[in-house]
Amino acid sequence: PSDGEYGKLGWTNYVGARLSGLQPRTSRPGDPEPINPRTAGRDAKRFEEFYAAYRPVETYQWRLAKSDTALAIPPATASWAWECTSPIGYKDQEIKRDVANFHAALKGVNVVEAFLPVAAPESARGVRLNRYYASDDAYLAAIADALRTEYRAIVDAGFLIQLDDAFLAHEYDRLLITRSGAEIHKEFAAYIDMLNYALRDIPEDKVRYHVCWGSWNGPHTSDVPLR
Repeated sequence: PSDGEYGKLGWTNYVGARLSGLQPRTSRPGDPEPINPRTAGRDAKRFEEFYAAYRPVETYQWRLAKSDTALAIPPATASWAWECTSPIGYKDQEIKRDVANFHAALKGVNVVEAFLPVAAPESARGVRLNRYYASDDAYLAAIADALRTEYRAIVDAGFLIQLDDAFLAHEYDRLLITRSGAEIHKEFAAYIDMLNYALRDIPEDKVRYHVCWGSWNGPHTSDVPLR
């Protein structure tokens, strides 16, 4: 079992509260256009009529949830709504609350390999703009160092850690529009190196790695193959 991620403000958006250095984004001249990973891939071009009809539905769903502060930012743009403006660090100790709540829930229950899910470094970065670090590699390394605090706390508490890395699957489809598979594989290999850097000294048998496909309502003819 897991805790269902009830202690988090959304799948990757929770890092905006737990990491220092991230601020609500302000638009500046020359900024790239916001990216919605769910509608930026090849299927969005193949099925334009579907997405033209679906976007108003998605907007309506967001408005229904708008009274919930955890969903105050539209899901399609939430990751884009943050930017890095100062050094990244782990400022929040909510992971301690998550661990304590999970221990309490499991008291007196016979379970095997309980786990807590967290965002992997690349998915935590998402499409959040870097306005502070000299390079995107340095930015990602800082996120990996900060999130290691969370990873270590979970393992030290006796739980397995599940690293959720759905952003890789999203980005692969989007980037194939303008880049070759070989180029993308090379870039993603560097992301995996950073993931291993964040997991240094954490035993492999304490780690689960999760990549999800197609977590939105839409056509899925171009999802990255499992192999």
